[in-house]
Amino acid sequence: MLGALTMLALAPVSATARPGTQPEPIVIIAGANFTCEDGGSQLANLPALVQETYTNGVRSDAAYKWGKTPLPAGWVSMFTKADGYDKCLNFMRQARKLSDHLTLKIAQLNASRPAGLDPITKVDIVGISAGSLVSRACIANAGRENPETATPGCAALVDDWVGVVPPSHGSTSPGSIGCPWTSVTLCPAINPISDFQRKLNERYNGVVADQMGLGDETPQVASPTPIEYTTLWAGNDGLITPAASAALWGAGNYRVESVVNGTVTQATHNNMLGNSLCKGSLAYEASGTWEWIVYELLDVPTHFAFGEESPRQLATPIAPSSFLTCSQAPPGL
Repeated sequence: MLGALTMLALAPVSATARPGTQPEPIVIIAGANFTCEDGGSQLANLPALVQETYTNGVRSDAAYKWGKTPLPAGWVSMFTKADGYDKCLNFMRQARKLSDHLTLKIAQLNASRPAGLDPITKVDIVGISAGSLVSRACIANAGRENPETATPGCAALVDDWVGVVPPSHGSTSPGSIGCPWTSVTLCPAINPISDFQRKLNERYNGVVADQMGLGDETPQVASPTPIEYTTLWAGNDGLITPAASAALWGAGNYRVESVVNGTVTQATHNNMLGNSLCKGSLAYEASGTWEWIVYELLDVPTHFAFGEESPRQLATPIAPSSFLTCSQAPPGL
């Protein structure tokens, strides 16, 4: 099946074309680290791609090159410890905090919205590694049985969701990501057969079919612009096993690789954080991976149906995937 999909390698896609040209604010949820504190910026040069930027007096941002409206100042941010994000606490509790943060962030940005822009109703989310689980738990309302962790309305606040090296179905080798190096909550959540993974990937919501384990990995809410899900995963991940567990039914899934002089090298978990393979640094600065992420967030490509329906009778995590070459910039850059 992969062979039939390689024609899409240079254009990540997911659901449907988006109306209008106004972009959404971008919120980044970083992954876990050894200190449970905020890590590197992981967005240092992202504003230069999506906001109006000049190099030697000439517009150089990707939004301009693709004919898209640039994001105003302050529309790119991270979900941090100051916002309530504690990477050593229960993922579902963090999802509730993220839901509250998104509601507050949208209200704040609307209060200072530049003249001429429509009211903001949604944001784009980039979840990095374990941060992808927090954001997916928010969207799926994985803590719905507990009033302390329920996240009503979170899915309605998201337009594009991009997961970067996400452990979407957990990892069979948790020791490779340092478990148990922090709290007792992280490692069980990474376990493929954990209660957290079950709730995240089966989306129990009272429907009999869902209670039979035939749920939806990419839940939606009634909306003229459904959430577009995209995963970017590393074929030679090194931390997440199996690497393909990152892929989600209902998403555009892309294995990231570099092709230099005809030699194909599949990315590792750390490559995806932007080292020389993907033209960047460990803080995602000037990362080729980020260029492709922005390509998706600015709705540059034509969006094709791409495994959009969750196959409710098929086992996960074997979702269809194509590939993209992070050593080659997206079209038009």
